[in-house]
Amino acid sequence: MHDRRLIFYNDARHSHMYCYDPPMRIEDVKAAVDEIAGTGVDTFAYGFGLGPTMFHDTKVGEIMGSHLKVFAEDDPNNLWALSAWRAYENVRSLIDRGIDPLNVIIKRTHQKKMDFIGSFRTTHGADPQDLITAHNWQFRIDHPEWCLKGRGKHNFNWKYPEVAAERLRLIREVVNHYDMDGFEVDFVFSPYYFEEGEMDQNRHVLTEFLKDVKQVVLKAAAKRGRSMELGARVLPTLAGNLNAGL
Repeated sequence: MHDRRLIFYNDARHSHMYCYDPPMRIEDVKAAVDEIAGTGVDTFAYGFGLGPTMFHDTKVGEIMGSHLKVFAEDDPNNLWALSAWRAYENVRSLIDRGIDPLNVIIKRTHQKKMDFIGSFRTTHGADPQDLITAHNWQFRIDHPEWCLKGRGKHNFNWKYPEVAAERLRLIREVVNHYDMDGFEVDFVFSPYYFEEGEMDQNRHVLTEFLKDVKQVVLKAAAKRGRSMELGARVLPTLAGNLNAGL
């Protein structure tokens, strides 16, 4: 195990993709890493996108905003917010040039003598009908029957196995196709997984999910002949985690 001294987390959104006017330059992609290089940080953790949708060139999931129309007048499916528009256009401008931003960031992290941890959000609770936020993806729009109806409304209800399977496909892709030193499952961003009163009978679901993630990570590490650490971001108290279904 690596003795990590200082981990810096960048969610890829507010302090990166939202900040730059498109088209994004390679220097702008690297800036997320360069701004912390030489500061004492030895591990750079970086988000994959919004959670539902990704900022990298995924083949099994959805790239952020790809099913929306940008600035189409009188169309409810538009990315009206400046931040969302920037992120969409920046990611698309890179991928359309054959550049995967995640590969650039990982390579730059290693050039700056830091380890890279990919941080993966399990949930996001935006209203599927509120398409202009660009926080939604076609998978959830197509399956409202799998969403929570009470507390945490619009998050997926993880009692349905299809929910975990969709997340696991994305995880299998990133750990096998990107040169990461570690992988983190972020359970705390919008931590709602089951309906009220259904935590006890369903809590095993997320335990089994993390076991599955562990096996995916171990197989990916064995395939490349180099270890990959696995972490989970959880709530600060036992009661809080149990109440969330963890």
